[in-house]
Amino acid sequence: MMRFDVFNRERIENYNTPEKHIVISIADIKSKRPEISKVDSRVDALFVQFSDLDRIVPTMPKDLKDSLFNKRLAEAIWKFVDKYKDEVGLIIVNCEAGISRSSAVAASISKVLNDDDAAFFKHFLPNMLVYRKMLEVKLK
Repeated sequence: MMRFDVFNRERIENYNTPEKHIVISIADIKSKRPEISKVDSRVDALFVQFSDLDRIVPTMPKDLKDSLFNKRLAEAIWKFVDKYKDEVGLIIVNCEAGISRSSAVAASISKVLNDDDAAFFKHFLPNMLVYRKMLEVKLK
């Protein structure tokens, strides 16, 4: 069973764990990526950037539409997870606040790998655009 931790920016910059793991780090479009702690047990890290919006509004400017989570990002995350899922026991996912984007990514991966995502909906507010797109890409 894969374990998951969901962190905010501050926590990912100061974490430490002896458990072999990967990190999926999510930043806002105009933010610098976090300075992730140097931890010997980290196998690899993936950095992605997208806005924390969960729907397209017709009056939304094009640059904002372009910053939404999309199929290409979901495919990159799944490729990364699939590469390491048999090598690690922990996936750490972080975003700016550690509430919606990171929990959506963790929930969708947990749904596929562990057939359970309930804890993420109990303790966080997953971004449903991210959650659905992640599952759509993996389960198609």
